[in-house]
Amino acid sequence: MKFLNLLCLLAFLFTFAACDDDDSPDGPAEQNVISLDGTNVDLTQGYYFQNLFELDQPDSTKYVFLTDGGITVVDGEFEGTSTNGIFLVMKSDNTSSLTDGVYTYSAEDDIDDIDAFQFGGGVLVNTPVDDIFSDEGGAIEGGTITVSTTGNNRTVAIAVTYGNGQTATGAFIGELIVVE
Repeated sequence: MKFLNLLCLLAFLFTFAACDDDDSPDGPAEQNVISLDGTNVDLTQGYYFQNLFELDQPDSTKYVFLTDGGITVVDGEFEGTSTNGIFLVMKSDNTSSLTDGVYTYSAEDDIDDIDAFQFGGGVLVNTPVDDIFSDEGGAIEGGTITVSTTGNNRTVAIAVTYGNGQTATGAFIGELIVVE
């Protein structure tokens, strides 16, 4: 009888130990959602601006705008009234594309002074379109952005801080619409 009890106990322990923790993430915690200090915002559209400010020469500064779809970009212009999301200013290691990798926050005021694989700014957007570049939604103050590519889809995983230690985490997985 003791042997049967021991066998049952061992079977239970092996079964329990073999099960993965269902709460442990295998990738970004949420896909196409950003959690702004506990409030979830769906990210339904992603835009990639190769040369947002129409500079005469290629630049390694890249702009990524992930939004809930409250606005769209048509012919390089924002259309709509308001949106929620995140706007990122990132420094790639080349002038032709946004390179996959981990980008860390830099507190430099001038984007030209930051190194490759850093992002020198960005804002959490919760505002009318006219004020898209204001810090009203929350200027990013630290963290990392991880970019990867699978086929035509880009993954932009977000783990940043803003405001008084508030956090924004999540990910956009999908095609980034290139805005010329």
